[in-house]
Amino acid sequence: MATVFNDLQSAIEEARFMRKKYHRDYGVFQCTDVMKVKPAYSGVMPMFTTRHDKHGTVNTEVRV
Repeated sequence: MATVFNDLQSAIEEARFMRKKYHRDYGVFQCTDVMKVKPAYSGVMPMFTTRHDKHGTVNTEVRV
């Protein structure tokens, strides 16, 4: 189950919260009109991932 957001900053904050709570990496994925926060899997390209947090990496060019 993914959490749905309309803005990137709120989605990033939720991914960081989920990382602290569940101790696993989460990503922000763009899906049509919304962004979803769900567990990050290798092979799927997220806009943001908690795995690379605090390195200034937000990929706004990727669409799933």
